[in-house]
Amino acid sequence: MSILIAPKVLEKCLRKLKTTGELKIGDLTISTSKLSKKGFTGTKVLPIEEYGDTKIAAGRTTVYTNKNKVFYSTTLTTINSPLIQPVMDLIFGVDRD
Repeated sequence: MSILIAPKVLEKCLRKLKTTGELKIGDLTISTSKLSKKGFTGTKVLPIEEYGDTKIAAGRTTVYTNKNKVFYSTTLTTINSPLIQPVMDLIFGVDRD
């Protein structure tokens, strides 16, 4: 069932990114120029040039900077958090296969 649903949800997320210029997943906002996250001390911004990678492991989705530091991390129970990696891969043209 998830094989049928996931591509449609990803397509909907990408359409939202294209039409509004940003996509919010949990406390992370993705745009084609930056990532931003809400935190206790306000909003932190990661310019897209400083983006490193996104990994899904141990029940978490984690976004890293290009210096391999954690920028954002959330559990897979956060709605659409498993889609952060494919969205970022499409922005950067990464093929993980």
